[in-house]
Amino acid sequence: MNEPSKRDNQALTIHATDDNVVVLPCEPSQFRDFISGLLGRPQTIERIVRGPFEVRKSDIENLHHLISQRLTSQNDATFMSFQARVIYDDDSSVSLNSIEEFVSYAEVKPLLSQAVHVSWIYLLKFPSKSAPEKQEISISFQGGHSPFELEIGSISPMTRVYRSAPGTMRVRINHTDRTWGSDIDALIAGHLGTLVQSESGIRKFASEYSGWIGFLFSALIILASLSGVYSITSKLVDEYLEKAQTIASVGSESFAVLQQKIDFLIDIVASGMWTKYAFYTTGFLIISLVAAIFIGMFIGSMADIKRGSFVLLTVKAEKHRESSLRKLERNWLTFCGSVIGAIIIGI
Repeated sequence: MNEPSKRDNQALTIHATDDNVVVLPCEPSQFRDFISGLLGRPQTIERIVRGPFEVRKSDIENLHHLISQRLTSQNDATFMSFQARVIYDDDSSVSLNSIEEFVSYAEVKPLLSQAVHVSWIYLLKFPSKSAPEKQEISISFQGGHSPFELEIGSISPMTRVYRSAPGTMRVRINHTDRTWGSDIDALIAGHLGTLVQSESGIRKFASEYSGWIGFLFSALIILASLSGVYSITSKLVDEYLEKAQTIASVGSESFAVLQQKIDFLIDIVASGMWTKYAFYTTGFLIISLVAAIFIGMFIGSMADIKRGSFVLLTVKAEKHRESSLRKLERNWLTFCGSVIGAIIIGI
């Protein structure tokens, strides 16, 4: 009864040369623990790195070497698989199953790469564990300016789908050792931070407070209009008051003087000057209010000029990046011109 079991256990340690035979990286006595490590439910660390970024093949290749060097130098690690999934603007995608395939792949169609998802699977032997356990690292780069559905963990049997915001890098680490997971998370987060393209101080300020900037200029135009109406009204009232005081100061009670006073009063009442003035003033204030709202909205929209994120894996993606950056510069110049124009309008 013991002989077949002994032979079965010995078969697990044979170094097979046939490509169709899978050699398990564990001793026969550790087989049950090894299977438990593969099928058990791992812990998960998730992180989102926000901000405009640019990622190319070389960046993902460097990330691959960084992870590989970290695991092989500090852990008893066995590399199992790598997968990259590139998503294009025509709703198509390409999956590549090795880093060599990914680096050498060149898309022949004129497609715009919008996102890329990369995953690594390693078997790690921790000092406190008796058998190697599966660890999975998934990173998704979402470019463009519109929400897009990304598949996270497409290698694993239970595929999870997220809706990622534009300009984000999402990291997910499935691990069985908390310390190791935290170290890898910090390593990857630090590397991804180098891919973020920082904006200048004034542009960042304008983008973050675009709504307040638009409201401020709307308020300034309205206040300038009210100030102008108040100033003109005050001058007009002072002018007529001075004229009335001059006529009233004449002490003569002759018919000519009385006629002059009566004509002055008739001119004010019968001409309807103040009624017309009130009508024109009301119309001017309404037009100023509408113009202030539209100008404020326009300035606010021009201030909210955020740099896009680019997944630069195709020639079309490179051209799209160049055109987007040129448009960004034009929008910034338009914003500066709008601010100057609003100030002139207010004056």
